[in-house]
Amino acid sequence: MYINFESIWIYLKLLQEYFRNILQWFHRSKGSKNLNGKVVVITGSANGIGREMCRLLNRFGCHLAMIDIDHFTNKELASNLSSSSPSWTKTIAYKCDLTNLDEIDLIVGQILLDFDHIDILINNAGYVNCKRIGSLSQDEIRRTFDVNILSSIWLCKQLLPSMIENREGHIVAISSIAGLLGNANLVDYCASKHAVIGMMKALELELDAQNLNFIKLTTICPLMISTGMFRKLHTRFQWLYPILTPESVAKSILDSIVREDFLVTIPKHCRIATILESVCPRTLLKMAMKFLQYNCGEH
Repeated sequence: MYINFESIWIYLKLLQEYFRNILQWFHRSKGSKNLNGKVVVITGSANGIGREMCRLLNRFGCHLAMIDIDHFTNKELASNLSSSSPSWTKTIAYKCDLTNLDEIDLIVGQILLDFDHIDILINNAGYVNCKRIGSLSQDEIRRTFDVNILSSIWLCKQLLPSMIENREGHIVAISSIAGLLGNANLVDYCASKHAVIGMMKALELELDAQNLNFIKLTTICPLMISTGMFRKLHTRFQWLYPILTPESVAKSILDSIVREDFLVTIPKHCRIATILESVCPRTLLKMAMKFLQYNCGEH
């Protein structure tokens, strides 16, 4: 009788990894990544989650390259952070329209001149319309994809060489639960956020194939957040499917970066919904979503 020991070993390793991930889901470690002195590029830094992330990263002693189209607010925040941070840290605000790839190229070049290298890229900038698909214009759809996914791909392409040369890096992408489950009045937004998840999964495999595992990836999928982007939010059970605050989401993102998690839902228990989606009939899921009344009204 022929026994393929290599196959048995692979199956055992898969089982080990499976149960390790289950244990980690119930008991997540605090992580050991040291952020002090790291150079962080973050998009959408002037407001919302990005603003809160900058404040937290500043407390950890990070150098910040803050990218936003709202230059006045962004520059004001950078100035405030600089005045409260150690003298050896750099905090610089950059104005950039993320729908313009030429502008992104120029900003990346300037950032690499100002900071020499990049340790962490946080693709946080987002755009949403909150309209039914029939009400969306071509420009609105294009802008959604330009900001939410195409700029992320372009920034990864431009900044990966610096991480590879430095033999260290971490790319963080802000997706959404809506990118996993979908939501009415958010067709273009959900599609773009689903693309973010696909990009990060593919990038992980591509880096792994090149033995570049020292570059870590983290994809964040929060529920909807009260940042002003979503103005007509509703949930039937705040304790189960809450409307999140930028402060709580920013803290969860930072914790996930330190732990080097790959895919994170905020709150954590929402991961169960994504698992159920793959095994339950679609009609049952739609009934559950109607019952929960978790939605964003058209505006």
